[in-house]
Amino acid sequence: MTELEQYEKYMHYKIKNSSKNYDKAIANIPPTERRTNMTNPLEDKRKTYLTYFKYGVYDAIINETPNKTYYKSSAYYQQGWDYGRGVLLHKMQEEDNG
Repeated sequence: MTELEQYEKYMHYKIKNSSKNYDKAIANIPPTERRTNMTNPLEDKRKTYLTYFKYGVYDAIINETPNKTYYKSSAYYQQGWDYGRGVLLHKMQEEDNG
């Protein structure tokens, strides 16, 4: 047996055994925890959208100036900015009315 054949046999054995161990490990994890530990692309996207929305709200209320880069590139940032300005204006009106 050549060195290459020995290496291929070793790698095949290693992969075969690692998948068995992985299956055993996964079997011991309850399905609800399995879902939370795995990365879901849709959830990652949703986190990004919410992050931009939060940036918009923060800039509207705290900084009172929009971030020009985010404002041009993200609709969620713009929605957060508009929401934050609405909250700020509503708070100002309440303070004026006493």
